[in-house]
Amino acid sequence: MEILRFSDLHALSLDVAGRISSLAREEVKRKGVFNMVLSGGKTPMTLYSILPDLYPPELWSRTHLFWGDERCVPPDHRESNYGMAHRSLLSRITIPEGNIHRMEGEVKPVERAAERYERVLRDHLSDPERRDLILLGMGKDGHVASVFPGGRAIRERKRWVLPVRAPKGAPVEERITLTLPFIETFKKIFLLLSGEEKAGIFSSILEGDKDCPAGMLIASGRVLLFTDIKGI
Repeated sequence: MEILRFSDLHALSLDVAGRISSLAREEVKRKGVFNMVLSGGKTPMTLYSILPDLYPPELWSRTHLFWGDERCVPPDHRESNYGMAHRSLLSRITIPEGNIHRMEGEVKPVERAAERYERVLRDHLSDPERRDLILLGMGKDGHVASVFPGGRAIRERKRWVLPVRAPKGAPVEERITLTLPFIETFKKIFLLLSGEEKAGIFSSILEGDKDCPAGMLIASGRVLLFTDIKGI
């Protein structure tokens, strides 16, 4: 694991935006398309607001966007990960509608929603060479996407997408998530870690804790970690 440290979230996001833009140029030149999985949560909002200013506008037509997890709410709900990305990023760029592959959190039952999204991924990303970049955040309990400690998804080894439940008290408990085995297949894994409340679990991971989802992912050795947490 490589760790890049920054003074604040804006500096972190600016660096990540530049790396995404460079990677997109490389992949479009090499194979004609760039595929990126977006993260939900609060941390990437700054990145999404910066990205349109640094990303080559002509590349959006060659860019396909996917999601790492979703809350089971309609896309216009204030807790929707797609909705957050739409407000901060999608509404400010020109990208073909067919290039946006959102998780349908409103589909019931949630098992069907997960199965439908797995078919989407298998249609578009069956070739590992097309799995260019996944963006992830980390919760203060060490969860990534909606893979939570002790949850169903942490034990999954075959499926790419699962319906899960977040711990009680979380914003929207019913969710859909990519699984760790699928996440680990991406050529680039950017983990954005911001907020002093996450310092404790981050310290444990650096000391070798591999029991939490973030620790398990980092143990794969393929994560580039960006953080503004001080004193670690």
